[in-house]
Amino acid sequence: MRIVSAVFATVAIAARPAVAAIVEVHLKDQNFNPRTVSAKPGDTIAFHNDDGMLHSVLLPDNEALLAAHFIEPHKSYEVHSADHRSGSV
Repeated sequence: MRIVSAVFATVAIAARPAVAAIVEVHLKDQNFNPRTVSAKPGDTIAFHNDDGMLHSVLLPDNEALLAAHFIEPHKSYEVHSADHRSGSV
């Protein structure tokens, strides 16, 4: 089984209060759609692996963003922005 790793382009976490949202990101052919995501504290980013191979999501410094490290084919993984450092990643 081939493992695909990609660096998530940008997740900007702004510090303004608002209603929590779910931000959808699709992983397909070693690409993210959308490439840039804005998430506020309290939002959830849902990564959907639309490929038939494993995917991982890394921060620019190669730190794994996902606790499980990989998203199985045709599965999803949610990251809560409050669980991670704020700023641009």
